[in-house]
Amino acid sequence: MPHRHRHVLSGFTAALLTLSLLFTAGCETPNATLREQGYRALMDGDIDRADNRYSLAVKQDPTDWKSQYHLGVVRLRQGRPAQAETHLEQALATHYNMPETYYIHDALAKAYYQQHLTEKLYENLAQWAEGSGHTRDYLRQAKYLGMMGDVDGATIAYRKAQLFAERTDPEPFIAAADFYEKIGDINAAVVELRKAYFVAPENEEITTRLRRFGIIPGPTIAIEPEYQPIPKTTDAR
Repeated sequence: MPHRHRHVLSGFTAALLTLSLLFTAGCETPNATLREQGYRALMDGDIDRADNRYSLAVKQDPTDWKSQYHLGVVRLRQGRPAQAETHLEQALATHYNMPETYYIHDALAKAYYQQHLTEKLYENLAQWAEGSGHTRDYLRQAKYLGMMGDVDGATIAYRKAQLFAERTDPEPFIAAADFYEKIGDINAAVVELRKAYFVAPENEEITTRLRRFGIIPGPTIAIEPEYQPIPKTTDAR
């Protein structure tokens, strides 16, 4: 009889343990909810809570690229670029060559720069820009090369950003003007603003800056930019 009681108790304990595990699993907060809580915490300026929410999401699912990315951003805001790099590289490993990859690259570039990983930053900036051929990736490259004092490299990157730009996008010309003005090359800055004016003559920022340099906006001051030729497509019909 005592043996029978022990068996009954043993079975009852196992059943309780199973129910407990099921209950615990059922109460696990979904990662989507944790990300939303983390985002709200960031908007409220509560970095510690954002860290807690995103860290839990990453612990639950290390392949959740969104949580890895946001945790990396939180680490950057905490002044912990080495840890940010780890999370951002994991996000990139599971979400490569997607529209959102641009934002991961942005944060990773900042993490490399803050750690003074110059060679790694150089290599990745070039790889990301040449791999995509997008204006925004060349602008990122130009920005960081300029910050690292590589004037020639930045100049080339701004040029490439302009070559691949949309015909209605003045951003790469304005960015180049900012760069040239910062290094004291006012003539080059004016040329870039005149190109930007050709692209977007109604843009008030451009016209205001031209007037600041003593130039009256009008059709005669506009400079038509050069662009990368659009590849011809064959008719597949």
